[in-house]
Amino acid sequence: MYDENNLSDALRKKYTDENGSFDRERLNSDLQQGEKFVFRIHLFLSMIFIIAGLAFFFIGCFELYNSFKDKKVCTVYTEGVVSDFKSTQSDMNDENSTLVYAPVFTYNYEGQEYTYSGNSYSDKGNLFVGKKVTVYVDPDDVGHVYIPDYKVKKRNNILFIIIGLALSGGFIGYCFYKKREFTRDFNRLTNNNENN
Repeated sequence: MYDENNLSDALRKKYTDENGSFDRERLNSDLQQGEKFVFRIHLFLSMIFIIAGLAFFFIGCFELYNSFKDKKVCTVYTEGVVSDFKSTQSDMNDENSTLVYAPVFTYNYEGQEYTYSGNSYSDKGNLFVGKKVTVYVDPDDVGHVYIPDYKVKKRNNILFIIIGLALSGGFIGYCFYKKREFTRDFNRLTNNNENN
């Protein structure tokens, strides 16, 4: 049952019929429809972020799996060296943006010299030109290597997973929070105020 005294004048006027009777059923129906409509909008907007979060999560998991796979199949030990760094700006549209780097490694395998260019950009970390590194080569594909000192690639994959979980989990939690908030507001509007 409703306590009409707790409702605004506009609501009382809208839901009072010609005989002066308050139509509780129509108000209840309209409020439920309004709650569902607003909740669906929040859910739809949240789904965009949830799907984006899941994409980040699965890309991170896939790349992390590839990193573990690299470690498993690259079994032939050799020594390499950081021979260069590729650089790019962290923001292509800003001339004052920070330069970020991807290392270039040179290594020897069976008497031939090979080069592996990293594709994950960050600060240089503990790498510098001339630093000797351990390189593990895939005997079936000499261009496929695992370099333990090149940790940024693994770190980026973990970051993708964390971002994915935060986006998806955060917005799923947001949907439940809004649902609870709608229910609370609905109950405040429609329940009798027992203290009056």
